Amino acid sequence: MTGIKLSWPKNYNEVPKEAFVREDIYAEEVKRIFHGTEWHPIAHESELPNAGDFKTYRLSGVPLLIGRDVEGVVRVFYNACSHRGNQLETAVMGNKTEFECPYHRWLFDSKGNLAGCPNPREFLPGFNKADYPLAQPRFDSFLGLFSSRSHQKPSHYWHILEIRRIRCANC
Repeated sequence: MTGIKLSWPKNYNEVPKEAFVREDIYAEEVKRIFHGTEWHPIAHESELPNAGDFKTYRLSGVPLLIGRDVEGVVRVFYNACSHRGNQLETAVMGNKTEFECPYHRWLFDSKGNLAGCPNPREFLPGFNKADYPLAQPRFDSFLGLFSSRSHQKPSHYWHILEIRRIRCANC
């Protein structure tokens, strides 16, 4: 970690106590681990067995909303209204097919589309609900495990196939 200095004990297997409480070290770890190039598991399909099932999850402070839509497809969204960024869902898990923002009452369907908003005739001319879906992070699934966040790595599936190919080549 660049610029982070610690005084290490003589025994190589001891970690300086300050490594666990320094904010600069914590910030660097979050940046490298959670905002870096790796995939992070966020849900398993068994947690969302039915249409409308959802769960919320925080990945290093980033709120996510993971749900199974009415057609059975698992989707991942940032748990934030596309209007003003207010948190949509506060429950840890549940079953619903619509999510309403408590701030201005914008309503989103289970596919993340803006389904309705109060007083649309008061909006600027040209306002189109299709322009305001819930934002989605990059995510992928492999054998029912949903992972998120890496914009630089190939898909989770292809990453695992590459690991298998390397192992088999070295057998």
